[in-house]
Amino acid sequence: MGKLEATHEIELAQKEEEIKEKEEARLLAESNSRRDILQFSGITIFTLIMFTVIFFASKKNLSVTMLDTLTFLAFLLIYEFVLVFTDPYIDNWSGGAPVYKLMMNFSIALVFIPFHKMEVKFKNKLKDKGEVFSKS
Repeated sequence: MGKLEATHEIELAQKEEEIKEKEEARLLAESNSRRDILQFSGITIFTLIMFTVIFFASKKNLSVTMLDTLTFLAFLLIYEFVLVFTDPYIDNWSGGAPVYKLMMNFSIALVFIPFHKMEVKFKNKLKDKGEVFSKS
């Protein structure tokens, strides 16, 4: 009888420990999710601010080189943001295999080719709008 009671108490303790671990894991997952949402929102806001700064900087006496650099960095930031955002999904689909991850990232880069053309048009419009750029 004593052995049965001891076994039952051990089983109860194990179940309580499992419940406690699951709750801690759930709380950690919620915390990480909240952190990720805040960071993704911050990156999005920063990118929008960067494009706004570029737009208003095009109206100032800014060198062409500086405007080109800012525009390039803004579009690069968008590309990197997409890679960071899709990384968990790519990792899941590829099973973590580097070759598959590389192929998927390369596919994303191919999708961004039209955005590069859009970047060039965007730079040209900003240059035409400003017309007061100092030559560097």
